[in-house]
Amino acid sequence: MLKGITNTEHGSVQSLGVLFGCSESGVSRASSRFQSLSQRLNRTQKKLPKFKSKLLLCHRTMRGCSPHFHETFDLTESIDTSLIDPPKNSLRDPAQGIVELVSSIREKGLIQPIIVRPKAERFEVVAGARRLEACKRVRWERVPCIIRELSDKDAYELSLVENLQRQTMSALEEADAFHQYLGARKWGTELELAEKIGKSQQYVSQRLALLSLPPSVREKITRRLVSPSIAAEIARLGDTRIQEELAHAVLEKSMTVEKVRKTAKLVKKGLSVEDAVIEAEIETHLVNSDELKRGSSEPDFVGTKSTLGNGLHSSEECSKEVVKAHMIVKLAMLRLGLLIDQLPEGCQAKEIILEKRFAIHTVLDSLIRARMELEAPSDASRKANGQSITL
Repeated sequence: MLKGITNTEHGSVQSLGVLFGCSESGVSRASSRFQSLSQRLNRTQKKLPKFKSKLLLCHRTMRGCSPHFHETFDLTESIDTSLIDPPKNSLRDPAQGIVELVSSIREKGLIQPIIVRPKAERFEVVAGARRLEACKRVRWERVPCIIRELSDKDAYELSLVENLQRQTMSALEEADAFHQYLGARKWGTELELAEKIGKSQQYVSQRLALLSLPPSVREKITRRLVSPSIAAEIARLGDTRIQEELAHAVLEKSMTVEKVRKTAKLVKKGLSVEDAVIEAEIETHLVNSDELKRGSSEPDFVGTKSTLGNGLHSSEECSKEVVKAHMIVKLAMLRLGLLIDQLPEGCQAKEIILEKRFAIHTVLDSLIRARMELEAPSDASRKANGQSITL
């Protein structure tokens, strides 16, 4: 019935509004949204037979594919902000620098979409919590999002990599994030984490060492009075009082990383911090200019490339399409749910949309079954090879 709302043969919008028991604007919005969703669903259904034949062909040659290929895909959509929840494991304070970000988005818009993952009947931010908060403050009803199916571990890794690549985290925030990954959640070793984020194991170890420093020294790191590299050298000294004394000397003498390293070694041999600083100054003046340059430079701990950025196997490209179709239909159901909630009780349009939503739910169930059937050959192959299976 909603398909004919705009047709003159079915009467005007005003008369239909009276018939359905709701306002003209309510009927018009319902008609517009329903037609848009119906067109998208029709396009998706037409493509499914072609996708299914390609998927069956792909699954015959899928030995050796990544066990995560079923879950990793990208679907870009504009999603209602009311359906998006903040991340469960936030790596940064969402309020930090939010005023400047709000001003930027209001003036230039959102340059990069937010990354989200499905969570029950809603979505959870994986990367872009501050951008989401800023969009809400400028009263955006929808935001562009990249939708990915990710486990808790994969979501945490992706969020961590994105923040490290953007260089938006402080050294102490990185240290806290690494500690959560390794200690609280026990998701891997220092070496495994280093490979995931594209850094060396030494980089990870030195960041974790910052957590052992006293609050006064950590405050200097936060205020950027002491660099993370110098702080890592100070952390090698186990005594809190000595750590504080050396941090004070760093500020007073404008010491370089090399001088701090030499001072720490001398302190471990039994010298006081004051005497060790003087001895380190003497040693520094005795070395040649090349050693002086190396002593004043910050170390570069860039290691292996991140494994999160790897491309999918060529035979997996077709397999992503059914997962995308499933996500499109699920998103359509969520949007229809929002529309139904906005319509008053007793409105005939509400009953019609509820009926159509049930039909879409049937399509969603069939897509889920099709997906399980298509994944079964690959799952059996991976199980035979001793690999883990993640649905």
